[in-house]
Amino acid sequence: MADHDKYLIEELEKRLCWYRDEATEEEFDAEEVDAICVMLQKLSPIKEPHMTKEEAYEKIYEEVYFIRSHSAVVGRVLLFYAAGD
Repeated sequence: MADHDKYLIEELEKRLCWYRDEATEEEFDAEEVDAICVMLQKLSPIKEPHMTKEEAYEKIYEEVYFIRSHSAVVGRVLLFYAAGD
């Protein structure tokens, strides 16, 4: 695998992680996530089955939803403990 392919894979994986970990609902771009998944499948040196773009989109969306739905609970718990000090 060429160095530029390795670099491209790393950058695509970073972008996918950003969508998973940091993107807001407004920033989330399903088409870009789909394109990244397709590109990673084509560039991947491992010939193992990968998630389909639908599976990747669903997984990222579920993680974003889980984090957002639980962040309010975590915030209330932190405020509760902070008020106790």
